[in-house]
Amino acid sequence: MDWLRIVLPSQIRWINIERLCRGLSLCMASFFLVVFFFSIQRKNYSEIGYFALGIPLLAIMGWWRGRKFMLFIEALNDRQFLLLSTVIFAVLRILWLLSLRTVPDIDFATFDYIAVLLSKYRPIHEPLSMYFLLPAWGYPLFLGVWYSLVGHTLFAGKLFNLLLGIASVPLIYIVSRQIAGTLIARMTTILFVLWPTQIMMSSVLASEHLAIFLIMVAFCFLLKETEKHHWRNIAVSAIFLALAYTVRHASIAVLPAAILFLLISSKSAKIPRLKTASALTVSFLAVYALYLAGMTLVYHVTPLGQGLFNLLVGTNVAAKGHWNMEDQEKYFSYGTFPEANVYAKKEVLRRVVSDPGGIVQLMGQKSILTWWNITGGQQTCQNGRLESRPSR
Repeated sequence: MDWLRIVLPSQIRWINIERLCRGLSLCMASFFLVVFFFSIQRKNYSEIGYFALGIPLLAIMGWWRGRKFMLFIEALNDRQFLLLSTVIFAVLRILWLLSLRTVPDIDFATFDYIAVLLSKYRPIHEPLSMYFLLPAWGYPLFLGVWYSLVGHTLFAGKLFNLLLGIASVPLIYIVSRQIAGTLIARMTTILFVLWPTQIMMSSVLASEHLAIFLIMVAFCFLLKETEKHHWRNIAVSAIFLALAYTVRHASIAVLPAAILFLLISSKSAKIPRLKTASALTVSFLAVYALYLAGMTLVYHVTPLGQGLFNLLVGTNVAAKGHWNMEDQEKYFSYGTFPEANVYAKKEVLRRVVSDPGGIVQLMGQKSILTWWNITGGQQTCQNGRLESRPSR
């Protein structure tokens, strides 16, 4: 915490930084529990409602020996902390799965359908529409392997999510601890365990669960590489980064981050660092090429990213960059991806030229609209269909 004392103005250096961080962490965790409580009751409250109901609870918890709670967390050894975190992680998500029985819909139904096809390990002869060829197929491939082992049921798919989340808890702690120390690592892990959207999305067949796990494994080996150079660390990191890209195309952003991390964190000379970064990039491309070749040989389908649908939707100012029926119907009204992409390019260009201010404002709002709103998991679950409950 000494670096915080350096960058803070002298007028406020009298603040106990460690105590402040402990208090903020406790308040955030308490607030997330308030959000989770009302979400599990299937009630739609605005952020104002969450704060109005959460602030009294935060005050009570702050008064009720909040510091002793943090001291208890710090007193645990690594094994005890991870065991406690993993148990809480599993219990909260099991409660959510029992409370809200979400049935796959829209993209998640597509993932489930593709996973069933891939679980048969046979060529896919039935014609697939553009909608099925658009998303990344890495998640359905892993889910299909899981289905081939345990059978295709909705519970099996959600159990897959739960196991991936449980496996991610120690990985997040290990990576955070090596980067920022034990205290920050425990705060990070607690936030992941109590994060409402992560809890809510556990009932949805979404690719984020697998992508997070794969990225965390990759960074575990990248951190090992910075401590002691070994080509095995680079190879394993590249494998998991490439697999993460097959699961979610947005994971490509992790590759330049990993390259930059190797360049600035390694203690070796400049030339060896450049060789290491180049080896990571080449290995990443080789693994992705093997993935495409394997999919083509086994299933007779080459799952390339073939559409500009996300870019089209993301520049719709009226829809705030979210999915909307207007762009959906127009894009998929074309028979092939090349035709649909020609329309998407023209429409995106028209939007940028006709309303540049709106596009810039939307870019600034995306971080709030998409990432800050922690009720997104609740909306995703409840906007879909729900499993009918047996009458009592």
